[in-house]
Amino acid sequence: MTIAKGCTNCEAERDTIAQGFHEMLKVLKQAKGQTEVQAKAALYDIINDKSLSDDERWTQMRPFNDLLSEQEESDIRIRRTILIGLFSFWELSLKYICAYYKLDVAGMKGIKLKKESQLKNDRILFSENDYLKAIFHSERPNIVDVISSKIKELRNYMTHGSADKNRQAVIDSIISEYPDFFVKKTHDGYYITSYDGYNRKNEMSIFQKRNEQIFSFFASFFLLLFRPLKHQLKADFKPLKQA
Repeated sequence: MTIAKGCTNCEAERDTIAQGFHEMLKVLKQAKGQTEVQAKAALYDIINDKSLSDDERWTQMRPFNDLLSEQEESDIRIRRTILIGLFSFWELSLKYICAYYKLDVAGMKGIKLKKESQLKNDRILFSENDYLKAIFHSERPNIVDVISSKIKELRNYMTHGSADKNRQAVIDSIISEYPDFFVKKTHDGYYITSYDGYNRKNEMSIFQKRNEQIFSFFASFFLLLFRPLKHQLKADFKPLKQA
């Protein structure tokens, strides 16, 4: 893979992760599709084999049904892990953006640095919201609010496996407002039901027709994180200059 000249280490890292993420999704979807096609073809042949008794048909069908069930359970775990990892990278990238542009995260938080050694923001523990305040101050793009509030609650659920009434309400709103995220509620919890929720092909979604800056789940993160910083902040989401 070739990294464009002039990229910062931060940009190059995100470009590398973005390409790897695309390739990982492609491999996962291909493997899932291949397994399902083979299993369903075998089931079709068994179902239409008139020489088999009902007991024989059930016995021969069982391993393929089990295979499909195991495949789906595995995909659910993988999609959950992708969400958790992607959100963690979102948080880390906000820190890198602030460091690259030398934004005063501490000042925005109301912390007065007394020592020269404290000037590095990584010496103090900051939250995702602290970094967002330093980048956008009071006015944030809609995408950012969706990520830092709604998707964050979904990540918390996927991490801890629990949801109080407030968290459930937030996740339910994702299901109703953002169907391109492919989040589903069942009797035993919430799941991401398709890799297409992470896929950039959904970028041209119904939300663009409503003139909202909301795209697929995948694009919501990567439009912010993986475009060159000089375009990302100086053009689209330009941070306010420090006084």
